[in-house]
Amino acid sequence: MNRNLIFLPFLALALPSASAQAFMRPIENAAQMALGGAAVALPTSIGGLSNPAQLGGLNGRQLLAWSALPHGLVSVRSQGMQALYPLTTLTGLGLGLVHTGMEGYSEQRFQASYGRKLSEQWAVGGSFLVPRVAAQADGSLTRFRVGLGILLQPIPGLRFGAVLEDPFPPKDILTLQSMRLGAHWVLSNLLEWTLEVSKSLRTPAQTRFGLVYQAHPKWAFRLGARNQPLRLAFGLGLELFKGLRCDFASEWHPVLGWTPALMLVWSRPSSS
Repeated sequence: MNRNLIFLPFLALALPSASAQAFMRPIENAAQMALGGAAVALPTSIGGLSNPAQLGGLNGRQLLAWSALPHGLVSVRSQGMQALYPLTTLTGLGLGLVHTGMEGYSEQRFQASYGRKLSEQWAVGGSFLVPRVAAQADGSLTRFRVGLGILLQPIPGLRFGAVLEDPFPPKDILTLQSMRLGAHWVLSNLLEWTLEVSKSLRTPAQTRFGLVYQAHPKWAFRLGARNQPLRLAFGLGLELFKGLRCDFASEWHPVLGWTPALMLVWSRPSSS
């Protein structure tokens, strides 16, 4: 039996409300997936950009490219890329593109973000997002959205983050308005954890949790979980050589099975 049939009921519900929410769950990059998607307060050095405020005070340039195979379906692919660039010692720019699709249906999400560090404790940022849905039989829909982000670091090693997307949604359509709140805590040079609560307009709140164990200077284990429904994830980050890292991850869904993911990260520190 073609496992793509699993998605057809969701597709039938999603496309008539062209206003609407895309039927596919966004696939995070491999590092974020391994941590259960809890990335709103993570440093970009671990999970890339998840909060525009992370761009305030970037410590260097970064390029990320990743791919995932949602639920092991060879006919459904998800790819993404990001470029992060410090404009000054206090400001940064981020560009990203994510594509997920199967035959006859696809989704893209373009994002341009700007962040600024206000002080040693605070950073803020904003994003301009363009999500697009295209179906062979029903045409395409393009939306324009904005996102706002904030980061707070009250003490070294502890950060809190928040992101709000579509803060002022149009009243005549269903939207993807969402809010994410989270924390990241460095317990030691070996162990750190991250936690996030995510709530969108049309879905119940989801709790996400991740743990990083830096077993060796060149590689780290990652574990994660989220609910609604319960999903478990694990991964490995491996430094191939100075400036280049490879991330592997896989997430288990109790009904749809495993989603493997792979990411390459190139980084170059800012000149002192």
